[in-house]
Amino acid sequence: YDAKGAVKWSWHPGGFHDEALRAVRVGPNIALALYNPIATGTRLVALDATSGALAWTASVDQLPIAHSKYSNQVEMRTTSLGLLLLGHESMQDFAQRFDPATGVRAASVLRKR
Repeated sequence: YDAKGAVKWSWHPGGFHDEALRAVRVGPNIALALYNPIATGTRLVALDATSGALAWTASVDQLPIAHSKYSNQVEMRTTSLGLLLLGHESMQDFAQRFDPATGVRAASVLRKR
């Protein structure tokens, strides 16, 4: 929305059916972590804050986990080292660091529970 409350742009993730997201401003972009709180997996993208255009899509490391009952919570933080994506799932925990300008993963730690 702009300062007058008018819609500036909109975006739909297309084909990725999630019920939750986390958003954080990183430079000229808005990073979005899209996930389902009752299923494994997270998608990380960034949109240009001015136009809403897709700036990048990141490759998020994930363990191949089957499940029937599940919990998935995701957080994002910005630090001097980059964008941190932190996940706490029923079967795994993860911490991954991404370059906020390109979405390239710089580090990844996965821990199966």
